[in-house]
Amino acid sequence: MEEEEGEAEVVAPSPAAVEDNAAAVSSALFAELASEVRCSIVLALYSRQAKLSALARELDTTVQDVYRNINRLAQAGLVRRADGNNFELTEMGMMAARQVPFFHFLAKNGEFINKHAIVEGGGGGGLPDKFVQRMGELEGCRPVSSVTLVLERLKKLESDAHRWLKIMIAQAWSEEGRILAEAAGRGVEVWVLAGRNTVFPREVIEATQTLDKLRMTGRVNARMVDSVPAALYVSDSQAAIVFPSFSGGAVEMSSALMGDDERSRGWCLDLFDHMWQESVPFDIKKTTIV
Repeated sequence: MEEEEGEAEVVAPSPAAVEDNAAAVSSALFAELASEVRCSIVLALYSRQAKLSALARELDTTVQDVYRNINRLAQAGLVRRADGNNFELTEMGMMAARQVPFFHFLAKNGEFINKHAIVEGGGGGGLPDKFVQRMGELEGCRPVSSVTLVLERLKKLESDAHRWLKIMIAQAWSEEGRILAEAAGRGVEVWVLAGRNTVFPREVIEATQTLDKLRMTGRVNARMVDSVPAALYVSDSQAAIVFPSFSGGAVEMSSALMGDDERSRGWCLDLFDHMWQESVPFDIKKTTIV
């Protein structure tokens, strides 16, 4: 059918054109935050309004330097003048400031991150995307290396739990069943999540039988999912996460991120609860027994 005269064909932009536009818009914002002084101003204004002189003292620079960079941030829509001579973040500025911990986490832990499969489709691993986007909340975590040290810290985390303990097991070790049974025995509410890919040594099976008895009391809750994307340990005071190796795809207990701050524990707890919602009744015969 011929096109009617005067009727223009509507052509949707190509994905590449959309991406190019997104890159151009985003790069302009990144350019404003690429300056250490401007990024410091945004972080300083995140919790309060401030005058140029106060910002200059805090950042150890001149008022003129702060004024010049404040103007750039204002033109980018990140900062505005408040009452009197004070400046404050706009809503856009507040949202940008909340993303700084994410990039700080990446910069601080780049070597650790590149050795592990964290993003879905990357190296065979895969956290749900919404948790990858929130990884700035792990900013307070510290990398721990070596199998001996990691296991020592994890045992202490489990043993020190006072009220509750939630763990997502990728690879159980021989003492873990006993530690969990002792925790439940002293009144700690224990939640265990395993996957078909979870590795259980045969010597742990006897301890799981003790845990089965404790499940009848309601102090131990156990369920399973098809696959656990990482090993996760979170209590009322500490948290730890062990990611799969990027090269092999298996969770290796040779390195972990550990923290005791509220944001790190909140991220780990949310991930555990997300996986728990997708779980089914636990059956150790469906795990990997070695």
